[in-house]
Amino acid sequence: MLTNIIKPIINIIPENAAYAVTCFLASRPQKTALKSQDKEILAQAKRIKFGPDNSKTAWSWGEGPLVILVHGWGSCGAHMGQLATQIASKGFQSVAIDITGHGESSGKRISFRRFSQDLGTLVRHLDQDVYACVGHSAGGLCMMAARGLENLSAKKYVCISAPQKPYPPINLIRKKLGVSDLVISRYKNFLADQFNCQWDEITSRVYLDNPQSQLLLLYDETDRFVEHSDGDKIKTCWPSATLVKTQGIKHSQQIWSPEIQKKVVEFIIDSKS
Repeated sequence: MLTNIIKPIINIIPENAAYAVTCFLASRPQKTALKSQDKEILAQAKRIKFGPDNSKTAWSWGEGPLVILVHGWGSCGAHMGQLATQIASKGFQSVAIDITGHGESSGKRISFRRFSQDLGTLVRHLDQDVYACVGHSAGGLCMMAARGLENLSAKKYVCISAPQKPYPPINLIRKKLGVSDLVISRYKNFLADQFNCQWDEITSRVYLDNPQSQLLLLYDETDRFVEHSDGDKIKTCWPSATLVKTQGIKHSQQIWSPEIQKKVVEFIIDSKS
């Protein structure tokens, strides 16, 4: 792997070079394979092309009030398909997006800002009111950020193990590259710029309470990628949010979990208008 080659030299090359390498490696798409069940569900969807030169893709199931689903870093819209079809079966139009560099959407570099931008572009393309948004991991963080960055508005939001700020890639960089604290500090500023604020302001900005909307927070106490205490921190920003914690569901498996899917669907269909 490229990281194995770079790790031994990352702290002996100039700081600017180490920082550039860090940003480059962190922005590379890492697509994951589709399960057979995901392929079958995707075959039932309507493909939506949008964005510049129709270079972006989203997938739609059902008809009714619009629910948008946002996958996590390195995932894709197809991975949200099982949850999307369950929501659609309750009388909604479920649309799962492929963020730039994921799924069928083009792009050689990915970023948190691109998540929010693509979501905003999709909503403007669909040109209809959004009833609910569901985001997993980075998708949840950027979905909530899109409220301020892209004027996203919905009646209901669901965050499935969304980090309270973009620290997971920093943890991975420390583990895989062992970069210096100076490079980490610069990378934090780089990430914060994608949210148009300082690092320490991200949580309060992204998860700012909106009394006109409802928020469901779902976290697993055994998650090793996103800390379940993030849900508690977010709830301090949005006190009326509903916080639910599960046990024994791995981060990468949460969107396929029957327990989590049931909680998401129940939250969305409750008092549907």
